Amino acid sequence: MGQGKICPECRYYMYALIEDKEPGGAWILYECRNEHCKFRERVYEEQELIYHPIDEQPSNNQSI
Repeated sequence: MGQGKICPECRYYMYALIEDKEPGGAWILYECRNEHCKFRERVYEEQELIYHPIDEQPSNNQSI
């Protein structure tokens, strides 16, 4: 999902209008929320990689 931006023209918040997902991230078209501005900007945002460690399985080689 788009991270959100501030409009470089009028400093209002922008929202993600269209998001085209790709394997490494997404192309996002942002549009300004200001009715009088409506500035649009297309940017590429890389996908954040989330590390999930593999749960270690307890071994059955316990000494008695």
